[in-house]
Amino acid sequence: MENYNEAISNKQSALEKYNAVFNVFIRLCENEIVEGGCPLMNAIEADESKLYFEDTLMESFYKLINLIKSIIEIEKKQNEIKMDLDPEQVAIFILSSLEGSLALSRLYKDNIYLHLVDKQIKELFF
Repeated sequence: MENYNEAISNKQSALEKYNAVFNVFIRLCENEIVEGGCPLMNAIEADESKLYFEDTLMESFYKLINLIKSIIEIEKKQNEIKMDLDPEQVAIFILSSLEGSLALSRLYKDNIYLHLVDKQIKELFF
């Protein structure tokens, strides 16, 4: 979470904050933060028993969803997004899309998947 919080700390608009979050995903894809992509997804895959990390993983994803949700709420307050969208549902959609495209980008060793999802998210929500 530190990487995400640090990335958005000096950003003003919702789009700037989203772009900062997206750039963390790019850095994860390129192994600039940690080797092997997203540490949260790696832990889920490694801990099939769900005995050791489940609470920590759930809390981390909860915080990340809330971070994205807060960006969507800023957009709503600034009338930059349709008012009838539910911020939590949008945040879950965005996070799921970014995590999935990160997995594809890592698998195919091509961050085009992240960029394609980023383009669609921006067209839909920003």
